[in-house]
Amino acid sequence: MYLKRLFLSSFLLILVSACVAQPIAMRKDWFFGRTASIHFDAQNIPSFERKNPNSVYAKMASAYLRDGTFAFKTVGSGIYNLTNTLVKTLNLGSASGVQVVNHSENDSLFNIITLSGGKLYHTVYNHYSNFVVQEPNMFLENVGISFTMIKHCYAEGFWVVAPLSSNKWQSYYLQGSSIQKGQESPMPFARPGSMIDITSNHKGDKIAASTYAADGFVTLYDFDSKCGVLSNSTKLPQSTTQIPWDYPLGLDFSPSDQFLYVCYSNGLSQLVQYRVGDLTQNQVIHSTTNDATQFDDILMAPDGQAYLNRHNFGTPSRQIDVIQTPNAQGFGCGYKQNAHQLAESTNGGFQFP
Repeated sequence: MYLKRLFLSSFLLILVSACVAQPIAMRKDWFFGRTASIHFDAQNIPSFERKNPNSVYAKMASAYLRDGTFAFKTVGSGIYNLTNTLVKTLNLGSASGVQVVNHSENDSLFNIITLSGGKLYHTVYNHYSNFVVQEPNMFLENVGISFTMIKHCYAEGFWVVAPLSSNKWQSYYLQGSSIQKGQESPMPFARPGSMIDITSNHKGDKIAASTYAADGFVTLYDFDSKCGVLSNSTKLPQSTTQIPWDYPLGLDFSPSDQFLYVCYSNGLSQLVQYRVGDLTQNQVIHSTTNDATQFDDILMAPDGQAYLNRHNFGTPSRQIDVIQTPNAQGFGCGYKQNAHQLAESTNGGFQFP
């Protein structure tokens, strides 16, 4: 338990990454941990080849052309092709979070948003010519350890949403190659320096954020994807009579947005399902039987299942659990332990990409 907290803290700045309201069908290639990867083919069958160039804990963002063809992957400081060849170095130091979205007007261009040293940078990259159209341009300082991106409700652009050290949320609107400052929103339960995971639901009108600490918690917000404002913050209820639910880490919404799954990742850790419309309706789907194997992260996959990674004795493992029908309530969601194993000599890391 202590080893895991120490180990996680040591790699916190490397592990934290951006989440985006990306269609689940586009999540075909996952690169995370130490050389770990998952690929989903045209029939959404997963394979676990070593197509990740990182020998240290990191998570890579994947970029796709509009027809679904894989374009490149990036860890923020460099761009790689599918065979792990470094094709372009970006003018940035070590990145703690990165996300890529398509340019709204040109299929050859991609916008790369990178979190490095508490600052957010915007880069424009031409995939076809392998040319950096715009070098990394810093547009926001004093950012916490994570950020998220959400599609505008009807326009072609995306909102970049980040927690600031001043205990506020700040949004920026990205469309084409232009990024403009949006709205500031209150953060009533403010701990941006411990906000390890931020994600939106698939509709784009909810944001959930996990605060990783012994007295940590998950906060659910309404999000106005027309004007980039967060409101109606609510702490998710936690167990007071059972084994404590502490150190919340991974979280994700079911494809229907009806449920929110949270991994409480310490000691006898818990996988908990919350009903978004009534958070008092929550259920422990699975609890670990000892403090050696905890839950870490959860991510919805294109095969319709939710994937969960685990760690053993403070070290991320190769074990992948699944929730087979995440839109179903309670135990009907079909939780299955050890459904997959990552490739040999890889290490899954504490968080998915």
